[in-house]
Amino acid sequence: MNRMAIAALLALALGLPLRAAEICSGDPTIAKCQTEVANQAQMDAAEGGTKRALQAKPTGPDSVGSVASSSVKDFVPPLDAIIQSANLDQKNQQLTLDFNVTSLGAPKLLAVQLQSVIRQPQLYQPVKDALSATRAQQLQGGINDAGDISAVLTLGLQNDSFGRRLRPNDPTFTRLFGAIVKVSPDELNALQKPCNKLLADLLAAKHAIRPIAGNDPKFSDFAPADQAKLRTVCIDSARKLGAKQAAKAQALQDDKIADFADLLNNQQQLVLSGSRRFKNNLVGPDETAVQLSYEWSPDSLSSHRSDLQATKDDALVTTFENISTAAKRAGRLKASAQYTWIDRYSLMRSADGLDLLRPTAHRFTGSVTWGQPLLFDSEGNHSGQLDVTGQYDNFSDDPAHKDRLVASVTYTQKLTDSFSLPIGFTYANHSEFLTDVQTRFSAHFGLKLKLPLSGGS
Repeated sequence: MNRMAIAALLALALGLPLRAAEICSGDPTIAKCQTEVANQAQMDAAEGGTKRALQAKPTGPDSVGSVASSSVKDFVPPLDAIIQSANLDQKNQQLTLDFNVTSLGAPKLLAVQLQSVIRQPQLYQPVKDALSATRAQQLQGGINDAGDISAVLTLGLQNDSFGRRLRPNDPTFTRLFGAIVKVSPDELNALQKPCNKLLADLLAAKHAIRPIAGNDPKFSDFAPADQAKLRTVCIDSARKLGAKQAAKAQALQDDKIADFADLLNNQQQLVLSGSRRFKNNLVGPDETAVQLSYEWSPDSLSSHRSDLQATKDDALVTTFENISTAAKRAGRLKASAQYTWIDRYSLMRSADGLDLLRPTAHRFTGSVTWGQPLLFDSEGNHSGQLDVTGQYDNFSDDPAHKDRLVASVTYTQKLTDSFSLPIGFTYANHSEFLTDVQTRFSAHFGLKLKLPLSGGS
C-alpha cells in the first residue's frame, strides 16, 4: 500500500495554487488598464457568489465503481484555481480527497481532477465465509488502515458549450453584470478623481517623455518613477470601482447570480474517469475501472447565449429573467457507461486452511436517466418530480447482475418539507430482478409505492 501513499503525496505536491491571468499586460493605455482591473474586481467578487450558488446544488461526479443514479449530478471543475477538499462519509466509511488541477500543462479545454478514496478495509467475503467468526474478526482487526485505497483521474470537457467553468463565459457574465449594477456618475467621478488629478498634475508639469497619441495616455508615456505612481493610484481607483459595483450586486442582486448559476449548472457535461483500486490481499482483488458520462439540459447558458448577445442592454435583464425561469423548469438527461476489470485473485494460508483462487472478472454497467421537475409554485419551486431510468448490468462474477435490465418510471410528490410520496412502475427483463415492488402485475412488471414515514421522506 506504500505506492498509494506515495501517489497521494505526489498529488498534494502537485496541487500548487494558480494565479489569475495577468491584467494590464503589454503596453496598454491607462484607461484600458483601469477597465481591465475594474472588470477583474467585479468578476472576483461575483464569482464568489456564483461559486456558492453552484456549491449549494447536489453536485459532484459519480465515483468510479458506483452506479450512476442521478440526472442532477455534475462534474464540478475549479473556476480559476485548485480547490482542495476532503469529504468524510461516515455511512460508507470512506474519506475522499479531491485535487482539482488546471495547471501542469493541462489543456484549457479540460478540467482535471485527481482523487484519492480511502475506504475502511473489510475482509473479503469469500475469506470470511471460509473462517470461523472469531478468526475472521482477528484477521479483520489486523488489516492496515491503508488496505483499500483508490486513485482516480477525472477529465471534464470545458468550453463555451460544455462544463461549468465561469471563465469561458466572461463576456456574457460581465455584460449581464454591468446591466444589473450601474454606478452613478457622481460615484464614478469620486472614484476616478485621484487618478485623474495625478494624471493632470503630471501632464501640467510636462512629465511626459514623449507625445501622447490621441489624448489617451499610456503608462509608458511617463518616466519609470511616474509610471509607478500612476499604476499605484489608478489601479487602486479601478479596483475600488469594480468592488463598488460588485458590492452593490451582491447586496441587491444575489438572485441574479443564483440564476446565472442555474444556467451554468445546466451546461452539457462530458466526463471521463479512470480509477485503480488497490486492496490488501485479505480485502480482495485489485480493480481497474473506466467510466464515461454525458449530461444535457435543453435550457442552459450555451443554448441561450445567442439570445443574450442579440438583446440590447436596456432589455438584457428582462430577457435573462425569462431564460432563467425556463432553466429552473428544465429537465435533465444523463447517460453513463462503466467497465470494470477485476484482477485474478489468489490467497493461500495453510494455517487457516485457506486456498482461494478467483479468475479475472469483468463488469459492465450502462444507465440512462431523465429527470423532469413538475408543478411549480409562484416562486418557481417545484413540488413534483418525474424520473425515467434504465440500467443494464452484466457482471461475469455475480449472477445477481448477469444480463440484468431494470427500467422504471417514478413520480414523486412533495407533501411537506419532510415528506414526499413516490409511486412508479418497474420493468425487469428477468423475474428475479423485479425487487423492491409492492405489487407484481406479471413476471416482468411491478408497482412501487413508498409511503412516507415520520422523520424523513
